[in-house]
Amino acid sequence: VIRNNILSQGVNWQIFVDSGVSPSELAIDHNLIDGFREIYAEETRGTDYQEGAAAFVNPTAADFHLQAASPAINQGTSTGAPTTDFDGTLRPQGADYDIGAFEGLLL
Repeated sequence: VIRNNILSQGVNWQIFVDSGVSPSELAIDHNLIDGFREIYAEETRGTDYQEGAAAFVNPTAADFHLQAASPAINQGTSTGAPTTDFDGTLRPQGADYDIGAFEGLLL
């Protein structure tokens, strides 16, 4: 299961599935993809994905909270997700779960 993740600017690919793995064994959905390479047939976006830069608050300082304009806001799913984020904030804070480790706060 690869779900509710932000995958950004991997050198070769973002999500790569070996050709020997049956699609029936996988659940890849509700991820934010930044930098899909379109080089390898095994690279996938999955389903219900978003594309674009994550818009982290300050990735250089390891602050991976989302800015208000992030394409990850309200695009996640509750399926298999924790009810709180890494800060202990209840999910969801908006119309739906945010993709990533931190739930945005309504202002």
